[in-house]
Amino acid sequence: LEVIIVRAHAKLAARVAFGDMQDHKAWQATWPTLHDFQASLPLLWPELTRELYCQSCTRRPTVKVRGNLDGSSSCVHMERSFAVLPPPATGLWATVALAPRITGSEMKSPTRETDGKPLLPSQRAKFNLDLAAAQHMHPDLDFSEKCVLDRFTWAWCIVNTRCFYYVAPGAEPPADSDEAMILCPGIDLFNHASHGCNVTYDNEGFWVRAERIYEPGEEIVT
Repeated sequence: LEVIIVRAHAKLAARVAFGDMQDHKAWQATWPTLHDFQASLPLLWPELTRELYCQSCTRRPTVKVRGNLDGSSSCVHMERSFAVLPPPATGLWATVALAPRITGSEMKSPTRETDGKPLLPSQRAKFNLDLAAAQHMHPDLDFSEKCVLDRFTWAWCIVNTRCFYYVAPGAEPPADSDEAMILCPGIDLFNHASHGCNVTYDNEGFWVRAERIYEPGEEIVT
């Protein structure tokens, strides 16, 4: 028996990546590209940025075994090394890689799976769960193809940087707050601040009410 957990983030990302978004072209034009995310999100940074390198030859300072003919770039200088990036404050750096399909008892609750872990490994665990769910929802797509994986990765980043908490009036909030997330066109353009606009929601949608008069060209914050 195959068990696939489909989180709200996975559904939204799959819709953005592979669904009909014709009605939201103007909104999509304001979104970052995958290249933008790759430049700014440690989750997408190359694994090589987490390695130590020798100051003498800029190679990874691991001892080269005698007779090693594999063409590796290891060197024998062990005294001095440098890191491309400083140590992360929240734990080990993580990078997105295509995960195998997760089935049966291997599939765990994303909340239990990531509780108590540093931010980046938790993000990677959630991404892998959502990737497995997307593979299940779109069996006709080959996620080993770079264009397909890149499209889903981009959409997943869009959702995770732009979703809002929403529970329908009268409904019980879910135990996992990640399951009460939606996308709301336009509100993601506002920057966060302690004051500026009040944001509320009801059955009709989200409401943004300015606390004061804004001048033309002035930044609007919520």
